[in-house]
Amino acid sequence: MTRALVWRFLAALVVVPTVALSAVPATAGELTVADTRGDLYSPEFTQTDDGQPHIRWTHAPAVRHGDIARVTFKHLDRRVVIRSRYVDLVRGTRLYAATRFRDEDGKRAYVHVNAGKDRPGGTTALRKYRTGDRIRCSVSHRIDYATNTITVAFPRRCIGNPRTLAFTAVTESGGASYFDSAHGDRPRELGWSRRVRRG
Repeated sequence: MTRALVWRFLAALVVVPTVALSAVPATAGELTVADTRGDLYSPEFTQTDDGQPHIRWTHAPAVRHGDIARVTFKHLDRRVVIRSRYVDLVRGTRLYAATRFRDEDGKRAYVHVNAGKDRPGGTTALRKYRTGDRIRCSVSHRIDYATNTITVAFPRRCIGNPRTLAFTAVTESGGASYFDSAHGDRPRELGWSRRVRRG
């Protein structure tokens, strides 16, 4: 499965109601989302008779690599910082960690980190949500296998200096594909966080 299809498949799974941005009070500066442990699922990708994507999910509670424990989003004056802690990160094992953003006008983008056997330190990029085109921007990241954390940061100006941001964080990991969302303990739960104001 190509990375460009990850969000398309996941977007088709959203069953958590999307609350209107104006209806949820914004949090100032920083928000931490704790996730249930042991909630990774392995997907089998198929199509229905009319060609629509269909996914059959198998719970994989014993998988630890890439299992999100908590994610902290920081919407600072000049930078956006995402720090994700995992139950375990295994050096040399494939990991795709992504966070998407939505501003007060509904404009979206996402940042991702890819790591694996050949690049345990990982690579990163900030991209437009709909097209996947790379946004030219200085994005920094660090994978710390000792503390099972990944930190990503980039300037706010790269996404238009938004007043507020809502987030979704997911991972795809392992030799087979295992998915985890920081926003629920079921694979179909892919809602947005509370809005976070610049702090």
